[in-house]
Amino acid sequence: MPDGEAKVYASWNGSTETVAWQVLAGPTPFKLAVVVFSTPRTGFETDIHAQEVGPYFQVKALDSCGNVIGTSPTTYVKIRRNRRK
Repeated sequence: MPDGEAKVYASWNGSTETVAWQVLAGPTPFKLAVVVFSTPRTGFETDIHAQEVGPYFQVKALDSCGNVIGTSPTTYVKIRRNRRK
């Protein structure tokens, strides 16, 4: 991934109501903002490209009306920077 981007993986085993995912990210677990408002669920696991503003991320499951039906724990992800020569 290029600097400034992240790939987030979302899944909810057994959920039949989840139709989309929302991704939040931020510099602390208490300062998260939506970086992907809604991306369709694609099969068991959905990979979502986001403009990274982490290193903290959270994913919310959305139903067909756009309601939040589940929220992941906030997770810290160590950001790897691409080295340029």
